[in-house]
Amino acid sequence: MCTVRNETLIPKNLKMDLLNKIAGDDKSLDGEKARIYCKYAMPEEEVKKEAWQLITNPRGDMSRKMREEIINAFQHPNQQDLVSNFINEQYFK
Repeated sequence: MCTVRNETLIPKNLKMDLLNKIAGDDKSLDGEKARIYCKYAMPEEEVKKEAWQLITNPRGDMSRKMREEIINAFQHPNQQDLVSNFINEQYFK
């Protein structure tokens, strides 16, 4: 993903449109995992906030594999500046 600090060059809605076109109707486990990873790896604070909510308060219908995929996407190595506030607030108050 292209980013300039906290500003993305490609809007989130365009990224989601592209993701949906590429993933199409693939309902396989690998397709769902790819869709989840791509969504929550986006370098945007609102996306990370949603992922954090799912990580810390998982839905009952979410499988372990899907939760792991969200965690992997949330902690993308090049996005530590976006996620450090969530982690610090939760664990280092």
